[in-house]
Amino acid sequence: MTMTEISCIHPIKPMMTKESGLFGSNGYHFSNKLLTSLFDSQLTEHWHYIYHQAKRLSPSPLSLKRELITLISNKISLTPPNLPCYSYYRKMPVVFMTPEEMSKKKVFHVNYQVISTPLDNPSLKETFKILYSKVGLHAAGWFTIEDLKQWAQKYRLMTLSEPKEDTKILDLPLVPIGTKFEISVWELLSSIPPGSTKAYSDLSNALKLNKGHQAIGRAVGNNPLSVLIPCHRILGRSDELRGYRWGLPRKLSLLYWESEIIRGK
Repeated sequence: MTMTEISCIHPIKPMMTKESGLFGSNGYHFSNKLLTSLFDSQLTEHWHYIYHQAKRLSPSPLSLKRELITLISNKISLTPPNLPCYSYYRKMPVVFMTPEEMSKKKVFHVNYQVISTPLDNPSLKETFKILYSKVGLHAAGWFTIEDLKQWAQKYRLMTLSEPKEDTKILDLPLVPIGTKFEISVWELLSSIPPGSTKAYSDLSNALKLNKGHQAIGRAVGNNPLSVLIPCHRILGRSDELRGYRWGLPRKLSLLYWESEIIRGK
């Protein structure tokens, strides 16, 4: 079991750059703010507009800079309430567990909460859901109910309960479950600050894997805690958006929000 204590004691600068943000400066606290902003009804119109513009762009993995310039050129002027440039100190725990470690916790039930967000796709039954137990948050994303059932079955001793409303779930620690290799990749993902991006090759180099790009890609794709563990901050060569489990429009929307709004442009 690996625990990462996350802290941030400096204000965010209004820029997005691949070079800014070193591994080891964890951005979970701000990812929490990003997730919370998705639930804020006052911001729904802003999110809807960004997502609509992102969906109009080419679905091919073009350059991130080109995509962002296209969004920015639409002269989106956003002043979201309660989202200033943050400058405070706070620690949040992230506990990475293997399936064997999780089984020792004797968790027999997992619950899920459905939270409406502007990036949902109700026609495909893709609404943002958070899966959690008494231990912590295990999964988050635009899952279908079938996805969640498969997740629960994967760890056998867990049964999926009906949705509950619990406003305090975001106060729970993150407890993603995966192999030791996946955990090593997710730890690196958790260290990428908002407004910054990394390439798959950066992850390979950090783990000292000369030819491990495919394995890295699978581990990134298996990240169970979307948004909170920011796999959307991973790009391809030349800043290409590449794939995203929940679709490129959502990935671009999240990156745009982080770079232009949360970072205070």
